Amino acid sequence: MPMPGPTRWLQRFFWPAIAVGGLLLTVLTDSLIPLGVAIIVAIVVTVFIVSRVRCPRCNSRMTSHEVAEADFRRRKYYDCWACQITWKSELVKQDPKAYSDSSSA
Repeated sequence: MPMPGPTRWLQRFFWPAIAVGGLLLTVLTDSLIPLGVAIIVAIVVTVFIVSRVRCPRCNSRMTSHEVAEADFRRRKYYDCWACQITWKSELVKQDPKAYSDSSSA
């Protein structure tokens, strides 16, 4: 099942918005401190959102695992032990090793 949540928004909009805001403040203030703060905030928010994923149905914590897919991709899946459902995340990594690992098996 596709998992609802912030993963697609986080990937497509959050990081670019933080980067543009940090760069804009850096240019306006002639200091690298706003860019550094923006990057630190983005990392903390990303880690918090991705590591604390809860089941949309029962709100229990889920465990994650990655699965190699076609075209050199690895997708993150989340398993809910209470509902016995696996949720498909929108978080996808391009990984050339994943294709060679799955084709050699």
